[in-house]
Amino acid sequence: MDRLLPAALTIALMLALLALAWWGWRGRRRRQGGFAAPLRAPDTLGAPLFLTEAIAHATTLASQPLERVNAHGLGYRSRIQVGVHDEGVVLAYPGDEPILVPAADLLGIGLGTWTIDKAVEPDGLTVLSWRLGDTEVDTWLRLPARDDRVLIDAVRTRIPNSATTPDERPTDDA
Repeated sequence: MDRLLPAALTIALMLALLALAWWGWRGRRRRQGGFAAPLRAPDTLGAPLFLTEAIAHATTLASQPLERVNAHGLGYRSRIQVGVHDEGVVLAYPGDEPILVPAADLLGIGLGTWTIDKAVEPDGLTVLSWRLGDTEVDTWLRLPARDDRVLIDAVRTRIPNSATTPDERPTDDA
């Protein structure tokens, strides 16, 4: 009986914290409900010029690595396939239709060290910056070490204005 009250209070506190987390996640999804849906990759795409496996750690608002994008399934950490095509970059999340980031919507690609749920060695993440409708976003990828430079070079040749990359863009601090 001595332990019943503390155990009940602990369980109640844990349930309250879970409810608050669920409420916050639901609110973020509702606030981002106006974001444009990503384009689905058409079946007519040719073979990729470069294809690799990666872990997508997060998609965040551009230059805001702590502001996760929760809209359209982009808010989850997942193993994905990244393919570079003449038309753009394809992000294939398991269990969902592959997303095409058209070359015209590519803003930059570079290296980073941390994002909302991941911190690694310096330049251990590859960040792909792109336009989701009117919203600029960054997708943070963890690639095999041998593939990061190849992916960066392949994507940079498809960026309409490749003079600016995410690691060179001005931040809010500048």
